[in-house]
Amino acid sequence: RIVNDLIFPWSCVLCEAESQNVDGPLCPSCRTTLLDEAARTGASACPRCALPASPYADAVRGCAWCKGKSLGFDAAIALAPYDGTIRDLCLRFKHERDACLGPLLAGLLAEARRDELARAVHDAWIVPVPMHWRRWLQRGYNQADALARGLAAEVDRPVHVALRRIKAAEHLVSKNAAERTKAMRGAFQAKARADLKGRTIG
Repeated sequence: RIVNDLIFPWSCVLCEAESQNVDGPLCPSCRTTLLDEAARTGASACPRCALPASPYADAVRGCAWCKGKSLGFDAAIALAPYDGTIRDLCLRFKHERDACLGPLLAGLLAEARRDELARAVHDAWIVPVPMHWRRWLQRGYNQADALARGLAAEVDRPVHVALRRIKAAEHLVSKNAAERTKAMRGAFQAKARADLKGRTIG
C-alpha cells in the first residue's frame, strides 16, 4: 500500500493537492469543507423533499414547495443542494467515468445523514435506478448503481436490482420539473421476481 501510494499518489479532485495526507479522492481539508456545508444545509432541509427550507418554517408536513403534493415517495435526503462543488462532483461522476467518486459521495452522504439513514426500517432495500442499455454503452457504467453499492457498504443494507429500464429518456438538462416527470413516465418497470410489495426502498 505504501509503495503504491508513492508510485501512484492520490491528488484531491477538488483542490488538486497531492501529498501523503491525501488518501483518496479528497484531501482532509476539502472533505471537512463539504461535510460542514452538508451540516448547514441539512439543518434546514425539508424532511419530506430535502429541498432547502427556511429554518423558521414549519416543514413537518412539507415545505412551501412540496406541501400537499403527491411525490410518490415517503421522504428524501440529500447531501447538499445541487450547486457549486457538489454539482461539479456529480457532473464529474456522471460524465468523466470517475467510478471512484461513487464510494466517495456515498461515504459523505452516510456520514452527513447518519441519523436520517439510521431511522430507515431494518430490512429496507437499496435499489439503484437502472440505466438504458444505450446510455450504459456510452458511459461505461451505471453511476446510480455505483452510488447505491457504495451506500450499501456504508449502512450495511442490501442492494437489489429490482427495476429495469424499458424506455430511453431524452436528455433532461434543459427541462423543468413537470417536463422531466412527463419524460420519465413509463420509463421503469419492476422485475417479475422483484417482490416489492410492502417493501421500503432507498
